[in-house]
Amino acid sequence: NFQLNGDLAEVIQKCQDALEKGEFTKINLNETINQVTANYKKLSVWGEIKITLTNINEKTNVNAVSTANSDNLFALFSSPNDKILNQFKKNL
Repeated sequence: NFQLNGDLAEVIQKCQDALEKGEFTKINLNETINQVTANYKKLSVWGEIKITLTNINEKTNVNAVSTANSDNLFALFSSPNDKILNQFKKNL
């Protein structure tokens, strides 16, 4: 959970751009609830991210939650959820 400067429309676009740069797939925007979802499928990590945005004064609150498949060998060495969230944040 973090805040970014900018109005809701700007931050939604930034989030969508970050997901595209991060090679997420099936990027979907639900404008009714200001939520962006996407899949992340790599050799060692399969999961999804759900980003919910709320406007607070001149800033936008970003709540990012990931769900990942943790029943594989690679999950023993590092958290797949952390990899998904870091991929999003790195490209934001």
